Amino acid sequence: PFQLPANVTKWLADNAWWIVLVGAVLSVLSIFSMYSLLNTVNQADAWLDAYGVNDSYMAQSTNSIYLSMAASAVSAVLLFMASSKLKVHQKAGWNLLYYNFLINAVVSLISFALVSPSSLFGSLIGFVIGFAIGAYILFQLRGHFSK
Repeated sequence: PFQLPANVTKWLADNAWWIVLVGAVLSVLSIFSMYSLLNTVNQADAWLDAYGVNDSYMAQSTNSIYLSMAASAVSAVLLFMASSKLKVHQKAGWNLLYYNFLINAVVSLISFALVSPSSLFGSLIGFVIGFAIGAYILFQLRGHFSK
């Protein structure tokens, strides 16, 4: 099968620790952004309720936001934990990345179903492509983490 060049995988493995650290910080920042979005959705929901508008979509959106906030928190913790292990090329660091990858995949699928079941097919196509690329890169790096 197609393999990434050795110098590319070595560079990614050597620099994975800080790339993951940036991802962890971005996950924390995303929690704050989602909290702000949640407040906006709740205000819109209150406004719609005041005018008697049916807003079942708002409840689905709120559930999806809560799920995404929880997933981002778990992701941030896993990524912070993985960073120091990846810096010294420990297999445990790669394992934490793998667990993070799987958790985010499951949360993405659940979120698609919660928010827009009508466009689930199109979302799934994008998800499958992204999942395949992410898994491919992750498993290309696996051999560099063996300690």
